[in-house]
This record gives sequence, structure tokens and C-alpha cells, in this order.
Amino acid sequence: RAVAAPRATTPVCKKLTPEERRKQKLVVGTNWAPRTEPTPGKGYIFFNGPTPKTAVQEDLPSFFSAENFAGLEVTPAQTAVTITGLLSFLVVASSLLSDPKVDTVVAP
Repeated sequence: RAVAAPRATTPVCKKLTPEERRKQKLVVGTNWAPRTEPTPGKGYIFFNGPTPKTAVQEDLPSFFSAENFAGLEVTPAQTAVTITGLLSFLVVASSLLSDPKVDTVVAP
């Protein structure tokens, strides 16, 4: 009885240094390699780009400033949807918060 030769060699695991293991997890073990190595100060892990360090961007107005809402337009459809949503909320909240022991009228 003949034994067939294996199709591939057996994988060999070598002892990795902590830095090599980190690289395997962050760079090699991902679905696609990042543009830069995820090294602090050199590359970034998420979005491959920097984020504002202080969350303040000088070229953008404050979110709640009048300048941010200067071009705001409210259509009648938006007003109708908002009123409908608020009324629906009030109906559901009143039914949930009402006294459950109130007797209902039963027709004879």
C-alpha cells in the first residue's frame, strides 16, 4: 500500500519577538495593509490620517453659533413631521404613564 506525498509542507511557527508579534497583528494580519506603519508620530491605525488633537478647528464655526445656522431653511414638510412626532410622543407617553386602574366604560 503506497502513501501519497503531502500537497504542502507543514507550517513552521517560529518564536517571534514582541515587536514582530505587534507588526503581525497590526500590519500583516489585517485584510489590507495600511498606507503607513501604525507607529506613534509616523503613521495612523484608523483612517490613515490625523485627527484634530484639541477638537477645535479654526476654519469652522462653533456648532451652536449663529454663523453655523445662518443658512438654515425650514420647510413646511419638516414642520409637519416634527409636530406629528411630538404629538405621537405625547400620546404614547400619556398612555404609558396613565393610571392603569381607571375603569373603562363597558357598553351594556
